[in-house]
Amino acid sequence: MTNDRRPVSAVVGRSSIVIDQDPLAQYLLAHQGSARCLAATQSAMQAAPLILSTGQSVMAIGGFSGSDNILSVDEFDALVQVGEVRYFLMQTSPQGGNSRLGGGSVPPNMPRQVEITEWVQQNCVSVPNLPIYDCAP
Repeated sequence: MTNDRRPVSAVVGRSSIVIDQDPLAQYLLAHQGSARCLAATQSAMQAAPLILSTGQSVMAIGGFSGSDNILSVDEFDALVQVGEVRYFLMQTSPQGGNSRLGGGSVPPNMPRQVEITEWVQQNCVSVPNLPIYDCAP
């Protein structure tokens, strides 16, 4: 909310997120703690609406489209252990992408993204009713 109590919103392409009506943004902002990034996700396309609606950093582990092998599992784990990243936003549509947040499935030719996603599912706790995992050490 802004000082004059109007809802804060962002529009990206066909997506529009109003923070006051978005439980994901509200939850992440309320629980970010000291983590540098509000969340991590697989692509900048998936991260963009959340970045624009909250003004916070969101890590895209696969670059713009999710196809860059930027981090290894060990490097991602290290970022979690030092508190740089706490939450991981999973893609949730039937095609593997969260249409509200952009993004698509993780292609099998991107082993690091697949490995990190599997690591998150095995080592982090799913947050009920939201497409995120809590990776707090």
